[in-house]
Amino acid sequence: MRSRTQIAALAVVMIMTIGTTVMPAMAATTGDSSTGSFNLGNAAPSVTDISLQTPSGVMTPQVDNRLEIDISDANTLNDINEIQVIIKTNNTGTGASDSVTDKATYKWTPAGGGTWSLVGPTGSTWGFDDTVSLEPTDLGATAGTWLLYLYLYSYPLF
Repeated sequence: MRSRTQIAALAVVMIMTIGTTVMPAMAATTGDSSTGSFNLGNAAPSVTDISLQTPSGVMTPQVDNRLEIDISDANTLNDINEIQVIIKTNNTGTGASDSVTDKATYKWTPAGGGTWSLVGPTGSTWGFDDTVSLEPTDLGATAGTWLLYLYLYSYPLF
């Protein structure tokens, strides 16, 4: 198999950023007087499942590819500032530049009720359908599912 005409493997990398809230706490004992303080940080969210669903089992140009991302957060989903999805070949580093044939980066932010965007490669045929790419309806919950519908147009993928 030639690596440029058929996918040997697909890597999906998730990067989440969260807002952190520092909450002061005080402690004291009964009887003798003692004081102290410490800061309680925000618990990080957890990706509990990632599922790529394609009609043929591989990502194919001009075919719907659906990525489902299940995330839980004990502090509620409201504190997730960004979800970044990187789709790349096994031979491409996560930090490599986005390219038409080897790597694409998508980002979700909660702005405007939740928005997916294609970070790169710009000016390419990578795309997504924002009418069906969704986020949980209740970000005040402690778990939810994000959907990203990817479209790959005219280039052979990888």
